[in-house]
Amino acid sequence: MSATRVRSKTDIDAAILAAAKESVLTHGISKTTMSGIARLAGISRPSLYARYRNVDGIITKVVTRELLQLLRQPRAIPTTGLDLVTFIVDCTKAASENQLLKIFIEHDPGLIHTYLFQRFGESQIRIIGIVERSIEYIQSIDPTMTKRGPRELAVTVLLTAQQFALASHIVQPIYGEAHPWEAELSALLKGYLLS
Repeated sequence: MSATRVRSKTDIDAAILAAAKESVLTHGISKTTMSGIARLAGISRPSLYARYRNVDGIITKVVTRELLQLLRQPRAIPTTGLDLVTFIVDCTKAASENQLLKIFIEHDPGLIHTYLFQRFGESQIRIIGIVERSIEYIQSIDPTMTKRGPRELAVTVLLTAQQFALASHIVQPIYGEAHPWEAELSALLKGYLLS
């Protein structure tokens, strides 16, 4: 058997996303190229182009993966309205501290602009679905949870949380060290989600 190992489609896709993330973190967005990603992923450029048309397409997938991984980090599954508030605040804090997202905010806010003002992206739609299902479940067992529409609540929670995640570096100096922004987000969500 040859020393060359056949890689599965899943392995190659994971290698591409890992390579793109590494390139952005090391070289920045503007210096991340298809050639560089292919080299880091250990694949040919034609193989990369067969999966993605350009760097932007890869970066979009990397951001989606990063955001969804924030939701999957080990945390208690919310079973009450208060648990859900804590979960959302924790995820928002993790997003605000994510190095990859910080690079986009500081160096390529145009990418984020699309998903703030023109349309929801894949990660936002999936996050809305996750939050909506959590709200539906909690509404069925926790009488303190508001009974308004889960979909509308989930969309509003996403819009609120993403604004705090993107602007935490702006608001924290105004609040001061003694009053973290997370406390304000928590108070806002409690008022909105709990009856």
